[in-house]
Amino acid sequence: MKLVVALTAAAAVGLFSQSVTTEHVLDIAAFRLTPETTAAPNAGIPPSDFSGRSHAPTSRPLSLTLAALDRSVYVSGETMEYEVLLENVSRGPVTLPWSPDRVRFTNVERQITSVLELEVRDAVGTRVLAHLQPQVLYGAREIPGSLLVLPPGHTARIKVPSVWIAPEQQTRAMLLEPSGALRVFAVYIANSELQTSGNYVEATLRARSLAEVSLPTR
Repeated sequence: MKLVVALTAAAAVGLFSQSVTTEHVLDIAAFRLTPETTAAPNAGIPPSDFSGRSHAPTSRPLSLTLAALDRSVYVSGETMEYEVLLENVSRGPVTLPWSPDRVRFTNVERQITSVLELEVRDAVGTRVLAHLQPQVLYGAREIPGSLLVLPPGHTARIKVPSVWIAPEQQTRAMLLEPSGALRVFAVYIANSELQTSGNYVEATLRARSLAEVSLPTR
């Protein structure tokens, strides 16, 4: 009888350990957003620019990885999806904003935000050519489910829908790269600090029309 009890307890512990996950997934494309009730000229997405993008804190609680792009060849202006991983490499929990539902936070004063976007460089990774459409995440204690407390060693996987679109000058710079070959990095902005992924994914960009790659008229 003692042997049976011991085996049953061991099996229960095994099942429990299998059920404990260290990865937390947010699929933004599948998220049910609150409908807009009024016009929102500024949709809460900060403009993407190249200013203030070179600071490097001495230590960061999160490790950022661009896990995947949904394909390797894109046409300028078309939709896309990418996945990023944020791993807590610190010794304490890290709280992340975990909701893309901007409308729910319109009248919330105490909230935290973060921004995810893609940084596009040339084929050797030395020149930054563009930053693609940013995705803002929001969080507040009064909005259930909008904050993720990420324990040490745990990873947040975020699936982000986006569009391969950039200002005209940046788009032309990408398209003028030989064979359209590019390196794509992930960028995460939180607490006024910018972090770029240590890895990249190769991609190729094609023009929608010849006008996109023609030189501007002087």
